[in-house]
Amino acid sequence: MREYDRTQERTGVQENRDWAPEYDVQSDFVMVYGFHDLEKRIAHWKEHGYVVHLMTGVSWGHYKDYLYGEFDGRDHHDEGQVRGDGVEINPGVDVPYMVPSISYAHYLAVNLKKAIDAGIDAIHLEEPEF
Repeated sequence: MREYDRTQERTGVQENRDWAPEYDVQSDFVMVYGFHDLEKRIAHWKEHGYVVHLMTGVSWGHYKDYLYGEFDGRDHHDEGQVRGDGVEINPGVDVPYMVPSISYAHYLAVNLKKAIDAGIDAIHLEEPEF
């Protein structure tokens, strides 16, 4: 297999899984998406020569560990945004758009630090809407 000079970071792809040859498109960098199995996915893509970025949502994501209190022992369903009629605003089941509370910011910061400690090369925070 040919070695690629990925230092220019001209092309990239977003993923939510470990590297696999079936979908390795030989881009310059990969954006691992979300916090699940983060350290493992970062290491695996780096093992295959990739510059690795992290992309994750700021206002929402699959953060059930936060929502259900696994992160800090407190249920956070009360932090989901709601419409004027009280209906939760969300793009999926158990995925509310979160109010930017201090505890939610702490959750994001703790997970971003894990990515930095695991050797992530760049961070992209998306969808900071409220």
